[in-house]
Amino acid sequence: MKKILFLFAMMLTVVTASANVKYATFVAPTGTGGSYNAETRTYTWTKNSDNLMNVFTFENGELANYKSLHVVRVGGTYSNPWRANVLFSDGKNKSFSWYNYNDKNIDLSAGDWAGQNLTVDDVTHTLADVTAIRIGGASDDGAVVLDWSCVYLENDDDAVEIATFSKIANQATYIPDTYTWDATYSNLIDIYTGTAGDFSKFGVLQFTFSGKTAGAVRIGYSTDGSNFNTFNEGNYYTDGTKQVDLSGFDLSAAVKIQFGGTAAAGSCTIRPDQIYLVRSDVYNRQFTAEQTATVWLPFELTAAEAAEAGTFYELNAATSTTLTFKEVSTPEAYKPYIFVAKESGTPFSEMKSKTIVAPTTCSYTVGDYTFVGTMGDIKAPAGAYGFNNENGNFSQVTEANAVSIAPFRAYIIATGGAAARDLDIVIDGLSTGISEAKKAQSTDSAIYNLNGQRVSADYKGVVIKNGKKVVMK
Repeated sequence: MKKILFLFAMMLTVVTASANVKYATFVAPTGTGGSYNAETRTYTWTKNSDNLMNVFTFENGELANYKSLHVVRVGGTYSNPWRANVLFSDGKNKSFSWYNYNDKNIDLSAGDWAGQNLTVDDVTHTLADVTAIRIGGASDDGAVVLDWSCVYLENDDDAVEIATFSKIANQATYIPDTYTWDATYSNLIDIYTGTAGDFSKFGVLQFTFSGKTAGAVRIGYSTDGSNFNTFNEGNYYTDGTKQVDLSGFDLSAAVKIQFGGTAAAGSCTIRPDQIYLVRSDVYNRQFTAEQTATVWLPFELTAAEAAEAGTFYELNAATSTTLTFKEVSTPEAYKPYIFVAKESGTPFSEMKSKTIVAPTTCSYTVGDYTFVGTMGDIKAPAGAYGFNNENGNFSQVTEANAVSIAPFRAYIIATGGAAARDLDIVIDGLSTGISEAKKAQSTDSAIYNLNGQRVSADYKGVVIKNGKKVVMK
């Protein structure tokens, strides 16, 4: 099977890369018929239709990345229907009514939200056209208590997953950012939920808490929703960011990851957007020495760590037919790079203690090309071009969805004008085709000229030998 380096050139709309969860931001309603009390988290509206409040805003078609919208009522009183209102890029909008409910989960891939009925004034829209989601009241006065952490968008399985908190049961409460428990072990909060097998693919759990008042906190998993198995020592007595190496646990039957207090009553500050699950792929991924690949990491590297792993290159310049990459010494989190491993193996396997950074936009643009990191498993569309390590040429992806791209890789898309059929990739002055030709044979000390042709030992001039440019006299 041919090995393809996923450096794609295609005509696509640039969509901002997203994390698994996007939480709402509550602000004061712009109209005259609604208000939001941040201290009590109470949204109040009158039957005046001018009562909408933005909870999400989007750029570059971002909503198209998400699969579902979740609204969990925290508590308090409410009455009469709600409405969800979507604002489109052309200034038009449409509302959907929500009647009395406890939790509301909207499948964005079905019904009106999939674009089947997002038509306003004979103009049909898609999710990519949505620039904001707003909430408001409908026909009569009403009020509801909501918390930002209980209103969120979620997409498909991602390489870095952000927690989503369930409603609190038993002897515990969660009031914006503050988790309080009494002196009982029946005080757990679900911070991740899934089905058997969902958690097996993760390698690291990172969570942050602060302001602990008494006792200790604990974190673990459940296989049936009622039992509880602690991670590591189980109890954490000091504030800060903690990490759990999940490789030592059998999570094949786990359906929940839970957080709670010990038998001493207490409280702490904890936020779902400061809790991350990271897939094992980044730590277990195999590289071949001196072979080119793409990487995209959820943590930063020091210069020493980067040098120990290999060499990183960022997109530095671009013309209509040539992309040039330049070496960098300190790779940033969520920035895609070309990477050449120093040795064969798993260069990131010892980095499970690296602090995971909050997911951000994971792409950057140079000229008419954007280098994009892969947050999750995606399929290559037809028309993409990938670098073939066997022959040093680009291989075209001719059939949509035929080639999979795993997480923690990267690809390139054309953002302006017609993309060249072939792109010349140059890494610090060295053509990628020549580079790959010599790297595949580097163990036998073969020598190549700058056209990638094998030459004899008495050749005179600049050649590629053992992966380096040398002058033979």
